[in-house]
Amino acid sequence: MKILFVTDLYPIKRGDNNSPTTLHNFAFEWIKQGHSVDIIKPNFLFNSFLRKKPFYPTGFYEYEGVNVLNVNYFTPFLFDVTKKLTRGAIDDSDLNQANSESLRGTSLRVTRQSNKNIWIASLFGLNLTPRNDRINIESYDIIIGHMPSGIIFAKKLAKKFNKPLICGVHCSDIKVLKNPIYKFYFRTQLEDAYKNSKKIACRSFVLQKKFSEILPELADKTFVAASGVAGCIEVLRDRGIAASEMSLTVLACANLIKRKNIDKLILAMKDLEGFELKIIGDGPELKNLKKLASPAIRPSREKMAESQMRGATFLGKLPHEKVLEEMKKADIFVLPSINETFGMVYLEAMACGCVTICTKNDGIEGIIKDGENGFLCDPTPESISKILLKIKNSSNIKEIITNSLATIKTYTPSNCAGNYLKNIE
Repeated sequence: MKILFVTDLYPIKRGDNNSPTTLHNFAFEWIKQGHSVDIIKPNFLFNSFLRKKPFYPTGFYEYEGVNVLNVNYFTPFLFDVTKKLTRGAIDDSDLNQANSESLRGTSLRVTRQSNKNIWIASLFGLNLTPRNDRINIESYDIIIGHMPSGIIFAKKLAKKFNKPLICGVHCSDIKVLKNPIYKFYFRTQLEDAYKNSKKIACRSFVLQKKFSEILPELADKTFVAASGVAGCIEVLRDRGIAASEMSLTVLACANLIKRKNIDKLILAMKDLEGFELKIIGDGPELKNLKKLASPAIRPSREKMAESQMRGATFLGKLPHEKVLEEMKKADIFVLPSINETFGMVYLEAMACGCVTICTKNDGIEGIIKDGENGFLCDPTPESISKILLKIKNSSNIKEIITNSLATIKTYTPSNCAGNYLKNIE
């Protein structure tokens, strides 16, 4: 199958924290499975500015062997979006030739031109490259759009070239559908896309439920397009969770912003004995969280490192491999966040053998089943505290971990990518 994937939630360079790799993982797996995949990243500049995303000139890029066309627009795709789908320019240093050689199967050719005039023009949303060097939209079998901008852009392409359309629903889409501020353009555009789509890929069971409640007439088109995680621990460790005299390590990992509710976790653990809290991450709430976690009277530096707080150790932002190392050492993983599209970090924690706690009616509820392969909590200190004590005093934690690892084995990147395509064939 020849797939055109349209989304603004796609990385261009390594280390771009504004664009997670979850959608890239689908494209990467589809190519490995023998399909041809190209990416268009439509960039509505005003929206990017509000979201503090890095600016990239209009042009072709390559990320782990997948060709990506970044196209900048000043208007939210009001006009003919195809006029700017011409070849852009990038610097040779942006190419990953090794991955390019190993992952063939895409149809967008990467140019190695470097021209200051083209770069300056792209800054203003223009493209000075030849008009006869366009992307051949006719050659694709299907067009997939994710995120509101991607869906609107993909809808226009699908309609103009009479191609089947798949829409991917994230938390951002639910926000647009429910917030009155988007009523007159974005919501209208999204609803039109959903109605004219072949299928609607909801990124979690929770989002499928929310979407179906808003547009029940389209519920039959929906399916869950969950992400997958690679690897799991085959041998369970004797954690001694049932032994009340042992200290249990609780881990949280997140961008430290308000909706992650790390403050609720800190408050939940302040009066609990036998637990140690470690927090991975950085963000605007770090200072407030450290203050919340600090004791009323601070011990001397000889007794307590500067990063060590009462019941909480702040580890800062860590490389991914270090995050996994901490997960493998932890007993329990907790992230009581809200408005999560999916939450890969939960799957990673499960794959590392942690007893994992997720927020009710959010994130990966539906994959995590309360009391079976993990636990669900309300995002309140009282609920979190209650579940932590339940885990500490439980006699069947090894069974929970065994069920958790069995679940993870079915949520591999290959399985999830294959399930996505199976639902749209």
